[in-house]
Formats: sequence, structure tokens, C-alpha cells
Amino acid sequence: MRTDEATSLWTFEIEGPGYPGGYYTPAEEWVQAEHAARWLALALHDFGAITGDRQTQTKQRAHEFASLIEQVSTTHSWVEGGHTVTVIRMDAAASDPTHMGTMDVRRRIRQRQRDLTSATATGKGADNG
Repeated sequence: MRTDEATSLWTFEIEGPGYPGGYYTPAEEWVQAEHAARWLALALHDFGAITGDRQTQTKQRAHEFASLIEQVSTTHSWVEGGHTVTVIRMDAAASDPTHMGTMDVRRRIRQRQRDLTSATATGKGADNG
């Protein structure tokens, strides 16, 4: 077990077709990468990014995602079945009611990432990072 698991939370967002507003963000966040990976695989299957037998495919993909998620230090994005997946690692204090709400934290992180991605794509943010 990793020593920083108690101080980190993982969550994800999925952008693509079929999501209200263009993206899906679960209301939960998870202390263990394996749990985040399982729910990510289930969501991707439910929205059609992963096909095949739900139980078999989500179990296999969750195993693959878990090792990737554990390596995320802030955010990491990739394309999965035509859907953009972004995994976000947050300090556990983000879910503390005395701190800013978790959804607000996630939205700000994703907006910063979108801004950086947009700036990099246009050549304006190549030095950001």
C-alpha cells in the first residue's frame, strides 16, 4: 500500500459524445486507484467507449487503468474509444467541507488543463507546463 494514499484522492472526467453538456464527472472521488479505475471502466463501458461483455471487459480494463492512475501526480489525459479521459489526483483536503468543494476544485483543474491544451495547440503555451 502506498504511503500517500490517505492524502490523495483520484477522480476522473470523460468528454465525448452522449454526455449531457459534453462531459461526465462522477460525484465521487476515491482513495484507492483501483476503485477509481473500476468506476472509470464501468463508465466508459456504459457510454460505449469500451465494448464487449461488461463484466469481462471492465474487469480487464480496470486492471490496466489502475496502474496508470497510480502514476498520475496531478492530471493526465488520454483518448479511449473516441472519448477523452482525464484522471485528476487531488489532495484529500479538497473533499473537506472546510475547504473548497471537490466539484469546484475539479472544474478549476480541468479549466486550467483546457486552457493549457488550447494554448499549446495554438503554439501560444509551449513554455507552459
